[in-house]
Amino acid sequence: MWRVDKSNIEGQGIFASQQIKKGNIIGHAYDVIGEVNGKYIAGEITILGLIHNHSFNPNAKPEMYNDKIYFEALKDINEDTEITCDYNDYNNIINIEKPSKEWQESNYEN
Repeated sequence: MWRVDKSNIEGQGIFASQQIKKGNIIGHAYDVIGEVNGKYIAGEITILGLIHNHSFNPNAKPEMYNDKIYFEALKDINEDTEITCDYNDYNNIINIEKPSKEWQESNYEN
């Protein structure tokens, strides 16, 4: 459903290898191994979780099912389109990258 390729956003990214319909699960990104003060701790990180890039206008979002975080398509994603999430959606996970104040929103639009 996805592959790693060179990204125009940063380094490498995750790209759709086929059309992905809105609401479909794209894949497993992280395992959740615990909770501290109402926030989760990510354990094992898959290639999907490690390589995906940030966008303020994402086409996917993280969803947690049974202590695993999966990416779900927010809209139809065409083949060869980079799959992105808004890193702000990880505010409840302690040890996952958050957007830097220096990042320009216009640099991350799809």
